[in-house]
Amino acid sequence: MRFLKRRVRKAPRLSLILLDWSVRESFHLLHYLRHQSVDRDQFEVIFIEYYSRTAETLKEFANELDAWVLLEMPETCIYHKHLMYNCGLALAHGEVVVLCDSDAMVMDSFIETILAHFKDREQIVLHLDQFRNTRRDLYPFKYPSFDEVLRDGCINNADGKTAGIVDQIDPLHSRNYGACMCARRADLIAIGGADEHIDYLGHICGPYEMTFRLLNKGFKEVWDETEYLYHTWHPGQAGVDNYQGPHDGRQMSRTALEALITGRIYPLVENETMLLIRNGKRLSAVSIEEHLIDKRYLTAWERSMIAAQQKNLSANRAQATTDIYRGFRIIEDHGTFYVRPLLEMGSTQPADDSSNLALKSSSVEEVVQKIDEVYPTLLRFSEQVNRLYSRVSLLTWAMAVPLIGLVKMVFMRMGEGENAGERIANRVSSVPWRSRMRRLWEKYRVGWLANKHYRAFMDRWVNGLIANLYFAEPGMRPPTILTTSLYAQIYLKGLLLVRLLPPVEVRRLKNRAKIQQYFDLLACGDYPQTLIVARNIYTNYYGLIKACDHLKQVLVL
Repeated sequence: MRFLKRRVRKAPRLSLILLDWSVRESFHLLHYLRHQSVDRDQFEVIFIEYYSRTAETLKEFANELDAWVLLEMPETCIYHKHLMYNCGLALAHGEVVVLCDSDAMVMDSFIETILAHFKDREQIVLHLDQFRNTRRDLYPFKYPSFDEVLRDGCINNADGKTAGIVDQIDPLHSRNYGACMCARRADLIAIGGADEHIDYLGHICGPYEMTFRLLNKGFKEVWDETEYLYHTWHPGQAGVDNYQGPHDGRQMSRTALEALITGRIYPLVENETMLLIRNGKRLSAVSIEEHLIDKRYLTAWERSMIAAQQKNLSANRAQATTDIYRGFRIIEDHGTFYVRPLLEMGSTQPADDSSNLALKSSSVEEVVQKIDEVYPTLLRFSEQVNRLYSRVSLLTWAMAVPLIGLVKMVFMRMGEGENAGERIANRVSSVPWRSRMRRLWEKYRVGWLANKHYRAFMDRWVNGLIANLYFAEPGMRPPTILTTSLYAQIYLKGLLLVRLLPPVEVRRLKNRAKIQQYFDLLACGDYPQTLIVARNIYTNYYGLIKACDHLKQVLVL
């Protein structure tokens, strides 16, 4: 870790933390920070470079930086944004911390708007959404006007608001949770800072995993509907060819979602600097440098090591990577790890000896081994059934997509008349065939990876749900399970038919309208003893569920 610049302002109210991992070509956000409506001493700018690059395009904005830090991680290591967040948090002096894109455009009211939200409000976490323009003629960045970014090529402009802000059904996926997140520094430190778990390596996740843990602590999630960031196209903006950790098939970190579902507040892996500051230690720059980077990361995050681990996980799926394993939550309490079925999430105490699954140990590895030892053959067979279904689904997708594309092209030619073939041929011939094939392959590959992650996400849900029902306490009142999956509905009812699971009611809600209708019925009174919501319903209709104040005792499995 090395400081290229360090200037301490007297009393900044806000600290802006910007990141790079030797990839950004433009740092034009700093241009817009020169023109803010608040006095420059009201905020500080901290720039963190993961590797050792001193970008030439950044040097022209050096006067705008208060701190310029090189972490000097080896080039062989995959970047970890959360380590950079923790570095910024440790160095920040402002009451409010902003984690933000460094290649975005912002209005001159940007800083003023953020400070206004925190003036008289406690326990909030603020997000700003981002307009995104896909015009390639704006690359390299040409400092277009804001109106120009909002017009041709803007993919999410909904009458002056982003499509994500307008969307009240699925904000988790339609809003850009990684564009700009703001919270009080003291609040972020109180939850242990950013989680440095290995699942967050690379492109997947960002500051929203801290948002979810703040929500679990009782904070309110706030989105400003008047202030936005503006982003123009550049190569690699969607993380193509970057390492990606586990996600739900739609680029939302699976591990962060599990934190939201289980109500966890503290990180799985806490940075030593954050732990010291959280315990009241005042650290100098030298102390931060000494404690910030765990030397084990230099090996654990090495690309070849990660590749070997991924291969091992594929070969042996029965491994714990987060605080949920085979449908059970692993809870740490003063150095001892306990297992609780997610069906007992209403209780905050470790499972006692009367539980069907009362396991504890001194390490995660040992408690995982104990789960495996008591895991019955029936549930192992069920996992294989779900895995087979996933592979068949993926194979079907892989074969169907090219065929559907071919059929669409044939119908398009037929619909455009006699000269359609000639017109299409002219359009296609203007693009080199290698470029066409490369674009098609890239689109196909991204779709394949998304479906693969989605199937893994759904497999974990079905396997975990079945395991929780299998280990349910005798005499449990039958819960109601909500799902959108026809396969899950048929499979669960089949297990119920042969009496391998306790009695449950399985409801399949096909779409948003059916879900809304069911929630409206619950508001009228007929509420089940236990309502279990499938993870894909919770994540795909997050806004809809949050808006239903009458929902109570909802478990997400």
